[in-house]
Amino acid sequence: MKRFGLYLSLALILFLILAPLVAVKEAFSTGKIPRVIDRLHLNTGNTTRLTEQDWPSMQRLVLKQRYDGVQADAVVVVDADAWPLALACQSFSAEPLKLPVILFKSTETAINEVVTNINKWSPRGLNEFNGADVLLVGENTSSLQNELQQGGHSTLVLTSPDIYKAIASVRDTLLTAGANKRQDLIVVGADNVKYALPAAAWMARRGTPVLLVERDKIPDATSKALDEITSNNIYVLAPPSQVSNSVVNELQKWGQVTRIGEEDPAAHAVFFARFYDETNRFGWQATQDTAEAARHYLLGSVTEDWLMFLAGNQLFSGSNFGPLLFTSADKLPAQTEKFLWSTTPDWWVTPAEGPFNHTWILGEPTQISYAVQGRVDFIQELRDYLDQGDQGISGIEALALVWFALALACAIWTWFHLSTRLTQIAPFMKLSWLLVMLVLGPVGLWSYYICYRGYNHQVALGEFPRPLWVQVLSATLGTAGFGMSTMVTVAFLLAYFGLPLIILQGPLFWLGSPMTQSILWSYLAALAVNIFIFVPLMLRSKESSTYRDTVRDNALTVFFSMTAISIGMMGAMWLMQMRGLTVMPEEENLIWWATVWGANVIGLITGYIGNWPLLVRGRKIGTM
Repeated sequence: MKRFGLYLSLALILFLILAPLVAVKEAFSTGKIPRVIDRLHLNTGNTTRLTEQDWPSMQRLVLKQRYDGVQADAVVVVDADAWPLALACQSFSAEPLKLPVILFKSTETAINEVVTNINKWSPRGLNEFNGADVLLVGENTSSLQNELQQGGHSTLVLTSPDIYKAIASVRDTLLTAGANKRQDLIVVGADNVKYALPAAAWMARRGTPVLLVERDKIPDATSKALDEITSNNIYVLAPPSQVSNSVVNELQKWGQVTRIGEEDPAAHAVFFARFYDETNRFGWQATQDTAEAARHYLLGSVTEDWLMFLAGNQLFSGSNFGPLLFTSADKLPAQTEKFLWSTTPDWWVTPAEGPFNHTWILGEPTQISYAVQGRVDFIQELRDYLDQGDQGISGIEALALVWFALALACAIWTWFHLSTRLTQIAPFMKLSWLLVMLVLGPVGLWSYYICYRGYNHQVALGEFPRPLWVQVLSATLGTAGFGMSTMVTVAFLLAYFGLPLIILQGPLFWLGSPMTQSILWSYLAALAVNIFIFVPLMLRSKESSTYRDTVRDNALTVFFSMTAISIGMMGAMWLMQMRGLTVMPEEENLIWWATVWGANVIGLITGYIGNWPLLVRGRKIGTM
């Protein structure tokens, strides 16, 4: 029996050290997503992929979804060879104009397609465009203009060999048409389109115009456009490498200037997604504390042609809107992933309350892999506020990690102290103290200090004289060490391997529920271990009776002591797992271990109360 008790003690110690590591591994796992997945479709619950391989196909799809059945006042056609013009025209698709914007390259096929679309939409003409129903922007639209005029359409042309002047003309037209009444303005650098692209989604939503500057200079056309503004809020969407600090300082002559920018393109897009000017209500404010009911994101590959982004951008000019984010083809950038984690939605009472995030992905799996899409879908999965899932660490799970680390440290220190300073302690009492540290963590270390501080060991009796309240604590811990560790082990194994199926009818149906069974089997196992193994072995040096007599004499005492501990421990587990978390956590989740360790502390309190009368009546010993 002694050898069996020793092996059981070591097994419990190893289990309490190794089993929580399973949850730690799951918490820090990066997921198991194969690089190539054959699927019947490429959409998931939290993502929708626009599966097109090039920008003309993407534009065709988005325009069909966005404007079929809608009669617009006018149509905007912009030269697709000039990205600043294509970007600037995105504001026409926002309210109050809500005009279709078509990217155009002068080929016979493209001319026929554009004319067909315009005829299908039957634009009425816009007074602010001098009655024209088509606005042509850029130098390479003359061939289309002739075709449209022959078809009876009225056109207004905005063009200039000076790109800065052309951009200024687009801004003036927007203001004339009634867009951007708040007089906000976005300024971007002319050198790299990647840093300007995040503005596109905002422009399609709010109609904010854009002006173009060089890195170290404000061109004359841009300067003249700024002179016409009496009051303005200027937002420079560019890092210092694209627009210098001297240009930012010079822009302050025309209004309040705010720089929004990071050097890494993915971080730059995230920066703008988080940004919010509360005074002017400018920016997405796509953070966890935003008041938005839900968030949509437009995700594209940072290595793809900018035309793919702008072709899909009008998707966000309607009821779906949100920031544009960058990813690489095979891996979600760390900045983007961290941002998506920070905005993961959660609920308090029921998942039906939302909110629900959704990401729209531009391109085929060769451009953005399904592994990236799967990762985005997983991150955005709706979760309980208190349980952030297998990979997202909530505050409670973070505390569980800290508690586990402290429990290991307490166990190591206690074993060292018992082996060097308290060598007279009985072997099974030493093992019990290790188990106490692993189930109670820092509370166990405090209890250890209280039980042995300044109390001289009486060698003849093998006892430590203590005050009554400390004796009660020691006696409670004597039962809790093996009792709690056994209950935790059995509860974990039942959850891991599954519970026996017991179906009961009538008023006792609740005895067949998983939580009831877990509590019952764990309690019975702990009771058996204490009655038949731990207590007889602990009392061998105290009693001269046989093993059978020791078991018989102490069974009722152990029953009352173990029951007092179980009432608090199992009651707390039931309340936390069944009531507090709304959904019972799996044993591989850190949240499961957090509730168990919290319940252990409650069990110590109720066990202390139940053990007090047992000690007063001399039924338990608190001096070991």
